[in-house]
Parts: sequence; structure tokens; C-alpha cells
Amino acid sequence: MRITVESTGVGTVRHSADGEIVCSYTADHRPPQVMVGVHNDSDRPLWCVLLDLTDSHASSVGLYDGDFVGAGHTGRARRGQPVWLYLPPGRAVVPGAFTRDWLKVIVAETELNTAPFVLDPWSPGVPSAARTGGAPGTAAGGLLRLTAPPGGRDAGGPPRGPGRWGTAQVRVRTEVP
Repeated sequence: MRITVESTGVGTVRHSADGEIVCSYTADHRPPQVMVGVHNDSDRPLWCVLLDLTDSHASSVGLYDGDFVGAGHTGRARRGQPVWLYLPPGRAVVPGAFTRDWLKVIVAETELNTAPFVLDPWSPGVPSAARTGGAPGTAAGGLLRLTAPPGGRDAGGPPRGPGRWGTAQVRVRTEVP
């Protein structure tokens, strides 16, 4: 499994010497737009979720919120629409300003509950118990569990275990040149 970040022509994308993907605002301060792909290089379909982990310690699944990607195929963030990379609210769009995101894909042979991966930004001085998670309108409860799917005695194949899983990650820096 691998993640790619490609320019759409709005802003620039380059790779730094340490492997970071650097996406720059345009000269007239428009945010960069990129296409993000989740590539399944394996020989079987895998269930994928793409996490956006921010430098404010937030986590979201809004780019690719969980679906199967066929063997040898690519899933596209935002269903093939460009991903706009912005500085967070409160950070002025001035030369030298930047933010970091870590795009992490989690893959598994069976579906995972994505609710535990949705976390609001963490603010110093705010008790951790006040930090909420979960997508709006969904039950945020439930722990991340890698267990066999629940099942009864329905006809079918042999009982399945939780399956294998793995991750891949890229680091993205959004900057104002």
C-alpha cells in the first residue's frame, strides 16, 4: 500500500531531501490543490481509510472515509476531487508560514470502525476528557477492535479471523513561500 500526492497545477508540489512532500501556496496566496491516491499494490482487495493527522493533533477520515480498494487499483481522496491544503484558522498567510499533516492509510482485510479515528484538535490547557471525537451524526462510542466479524451460524465458508492489517504514511508540509 502506498499514498501519492500530485499537483493539480494550483500551487507547487516537491519532495524534500528528507522525504517530506512540500506543497506551496501560489504567488497570489491561493492554497495548493493536490490529488491524493491510495494505491493497493497487493493481490487482494483491501479495506482502506485515509487519516489526516494534523499538527494540532486532530485526526479526521474525511479524505477517504473507508472503502475497499481492489487489487492493483487506486482509491482517490475526496472521490477524485482536488484536496485543498490550507493553513489552519489563526495562522496568517504570510511568507514563511506553514503547517504539517501526516496522511496515514490503514488497510485491513475486513472493514474497521472509523469513529475512533475522528478527534478534534487538542488545545493545551484543555482537559483531555473534554476532547471529543466521532463524526457528526454518528455514534462515536466503541473502541477500535481488530476482531473477527460477529456472526452466527449462517451458511458460508469457514469461520474468519480478524485478518491482517497494515499502514503507510506520508508527511505533507503546506507552506507560504
